[in-house]
Amino acid sequence: MSVGSTVSGATVIVDGVVPLTIYGRSSDGTQLESLRALLVASPSTFPPLEMFHVFVGLLQRAARRPSEALNLGSRIVAAKIADEESNAGLFAPAMATDRDRSALRKLIDTVDGVKAPAGGAAAEGMATMLALLAGYRISPRSDEEVASLIEFVARLADPKAWGLPHQTAFAVTGSWTAGSRTVVASAVPGVQLLPLRRAKLGQALLPLPSAVDNPLLHFLFPTTRFVDEDFLAWSPDSTDEPPDRLFVVPPFGRWVTAAEVLHCSKLSVRPGGKAASRVPAELLYVEHALEL
Repeated sequence: MSVGSTVSGATVIVDGVVPLTIYGRSSDGTQLESLRALLVASPSTFPPLEMFHVFVGLLQRAARRPSEALNLGSRIVAAKIADEESNAGLFAPAMATDRDRSALRKLIDTVDGVKAPAGGAAAEGMATMLALLAGYRISPRSDEEVASLIEFVARLADPKAWGLPHQTAFAVTGSWTAGSRTVVASAVPGVQLLPLRRAKLGQALLPLPSAVDNPLLHFLFPTTRFVDEDFLAWSPDSTDEPPDRLFVVPPFGRWVTAAEVLHCSKLSVRPGGKAASRVPAELLYVEHALEL
């Protein structure tokens, strides 16, 4: 695992589990002591997606409720990016050997909206996550790296459901997104948000309050307006220009049965004029997008 220039001193890495078991010399140099992470002096490498999965697992262990894991992880990662930009040194190599968790308490006192776990496995999971995070560069430098951060948020929001994965980033970026009035409509966050980075005016329709208020998404998309609204019930404000880009990721496999929604759809009318009692959501999404 190569993440940057390491602090001088011998390190022993025991493979076979994730995260790896790491040992380093004790302060007197006479024995090996367990480390939470490699001692990286100058983080330069962005984490692979597998490491983000490790971060998610540690955060879920540290949080009392799933919703807390999303808030906790998003605020900490946003703080790490801000720390790199200001060179404040809040995330230091010492986190790997922080026996009394003093670095953890310092960070908790600094980052708004983050509470320290009471202790035990939760506090250790949190300390390990911070130590691992300190060894990486988190500030994104490409669409693919932004995509990994979006997927990190999505997995914390719902471990079983998220949008397009980071491997499809190439399909949602390019010159066609620049300078446009773009609306992205999706039931969950995912790589489909990437077109908003180049949009002149951007709006994301996410019927998920925890994602709409997410501090990391707002950090990554500072000029985007996030709206907690179902795409099928949305239309541009009368004072706004209509969008010239619509990127839609429907909730595939879901059936819409709400009468007030089906009443507005031409696709819900069967031959003979009888209205269907349910219609696949993806058909209604495409129909509404074409109408807009």
